[in-house]
Amino acid sequence: MVASQGLGDSVGRVARFSQADAAAMYRAHDILVHPKYMDPCPTVVLEAMACGLPVAGSASGGMPEMVGESCGVLVPAPQDWDRRHTPSAGELADAVGKIHGNLEAMSANARRTAVERFSVEPWVEAHRAVFARLLA
Repeated sequence: MVASQGLGDSVGRVARFSQADAAAMYRAHDILVHPKYMDPCPTVVLEAMACGLPVAGSASGGMPEMVGESCGVLVPAPQDWDRRHTPSAGELADAVGKIHGNLEAMSANARRTAVERFSVEPWVEAHRAVFARLLA
């Protein structure tokens, strides 16, 4: 479909990559499209945001907690445990279009959100405090 639309030079798809390749791969792109329905805690989203990529995806699972309106566009989705509600190609295209229209600000907000809300240091410090209290 990408080739038929003449978008081969503009759209990339990566099916598999190593952790060592991740940061360079994210930095080589502008937007992460993550359509998975009910992904509980998609670390790929956090990694991409840390590299400044806004996110287009499904407003389900853990995505709404991670991706605020200032750093991505999420397609509304019902909470349903019986069937998947993956966003349509048109819905994802609309989300990408909205991000593209505000790419610079959303990129900066994605990076800032990842650093402020999901950095490892506060998590480690909170656990250190819990274990220090237990051992005291």
